[in-house]
Amino acid sequence: MRMSILCVLGMLLPSVVSAATLYFDPQERTVGRETPFQIAVLIDAPVAVNAFDVAVRIPEGLIPIQTSDGGSLINFWIDAPRFDVSTRILHFSGIVPGGFVGSGARLMTISLRAAHTGVAHISFDATTQVRRNTADAAREPLTLRSLALLVQDGRENIENPIPDTEPPLPFVPAIIHDASIERGAPLLVFATQ
Repeated sequence: MRMSILCVLGMLLPSVVSAATLYFDPQERTVGRETPFQIAVLIDAPVAVNAFDVAVRIPEGLIPIQTSDGGSLINFWIDAPRFDVSTRILHFSGIVPGGFVGSGARLMTISLRAAHTGVAHISFDATTQVRRNTADAAREPLTLRSLALLVQDGRENIENPIPDTEPPLPFVPAIIHDASIERGAPLLVFATQ
């Protein structure tokens, strides 16, 4: 009897579900045709995540101009952003050593130009993945939010309000010797961002 009561209570109590949320932050929700505008790709992560494989669907009528990783959460890029014209997908992937927990972290900024007026829907492709900062790198459940932009004639877009003002980290190379690598020959080791 006690066991059945506990089972019923367990089913009635709300379960705690965590999921990272990927979303877009536009400069404005109404943009002008033929002049560039920017949208940022952001993440909210309630648990530590450290690997990102992101595919953004860009509809016909929106033309990607460039991407910027200035101020990006991603420290190490596995695949630099690239746009496939045939699939209309902008893909990028990277990692954050040590993981990230928090909200409103920028992964990428995309500059676009609209060729037509109307409503343009930007979304994440179903292949998008985020991995937890755990030993097994479990796949994090995701909430993917799309973005609808209204494109109008005669509207001026804001000029790049997200400048990349952060200078690169110092370049400090080190020469090491390790008997297990190349029989102890000197090696040059460095990393910078």
